[in-house]
Amino acid sequence: ESPEASVSAEAAEPSGTAEADGVTVTDMAGNEVTVKKADKIVSLTPAGTEIVCALGAAKQLVGVDAYSDYPEITESIEVVGDFNGPDVEKVASLEPDVVLAGTGLQEDAVAQLQELGIAVAVVEATTFDEISGSIELIGEIIGAQEEAQTVIGEIDAAVEEAQANQPAEKKTVYYVMSYGENGNWTSGPGSFIN
Repeated sequence: ESPEASVSAEAAEPSGTAEADGVTVTDMAGNEVTVKKADKIVSLTPAGTEIVCALGAAKQLVGVDAYSDYPEITESIEVVGDFNGPDVEKVASLEPDVVLAGTGLQEDAVAQLQELGIAVAVVEATTFDEISGSIELIGEIIGAQEEAQTVIGEIDAAVEEAQANQPAEKKTVYYVMSYGENGNWTSGPGSFIN
């Protein structure tokens, strides 16, 4: 499991752009990342993309992964590879101010982008409980802290409602990730889906 995100603003404007000193955050992988501004964002995860959009910064996205297909605005944004294989050269060619990345499978791409001097923040929640931390982290990076708190409040309210309306008897669920030609498989313990 990734450590909880912690953030500390040095200077950030609510518009989503940082002042000259930028903002320094500790990402979900425990790395300290300084982001000077967030006018041009590349998101390498669908969750990161959706969070940026939910915080009102969709127009700042210049690149997304192939699985970022929601909301509709993502259809008009440059695709920079898939979750398992971001195209580092394509990402770099977009000259992003910050890249919002995932864990695990993206470690090599993250390292390569960092070597190129690009600010990369790992923002992927790997458990349900880390989602709020991911939203807060992205909000801090793009200067949308108030919007982040609003979204977190909406999620908390939905969770409370769901918990209050649980069925009397527990159900078991099999989450199908693949079946047929590619085999029948699901996600196991330790994964976000599980």
